[in-house]
Amino acid sequence: MEFKLNQENAIDSAITGVSTMGGAVASKGLMGIAPEGLKKPIVRAGLSLLTLAIASGVQGDDTLAKSTKGFLLGVSVEQGVGAVAKAISPSVKDTPTTRGEKFVAAIAGMNAPEDNMYQSTLDLPMYNWDTTDVIDTVEKTKELTLKM
Repeated sequence: MEFKLNQENAIDSAITGVSTMGGAVASKGLMGIAPEGLKKPIVRAGLSLLTLAIASGVQGDDTLAKSTKGFLLGVSVEQGVGAVAKAISPSVKDTPTTRGEKFVAAIAGMNAPEDNMYQSTLDLPMYNWDTTDVIDTVEKTKELTLKM
């Protein structure tokens, strides 16, 4: 292996890196609106392998080939990580104590440290719009008085 940094290599890496991040973000966003059947770990793993196979078939040294390959690799990585996280999340403890448990919880996207604002989309609670808890809170607030 040889390390050689020049403008051409930096531009190539930037094209591939940005398109990889774009593929991962787009893939994650599409999973947010995808039907439940596509969110199963086995389907996501298959999608990861399929996009990896397609990316390996992309030939060429031009910008379109590099960005297409990067985009597909981003989709592959996001779907692969999502499949693993969803597959192991049922076995993760709510409050991991050992290093091994904390490691597995981090892979599943759970129990992130306080300074890490990332939260797995698998664990986001859904808001129930049928409740009137906000209105009830406002009504109760009218009754409060401040004592000075």
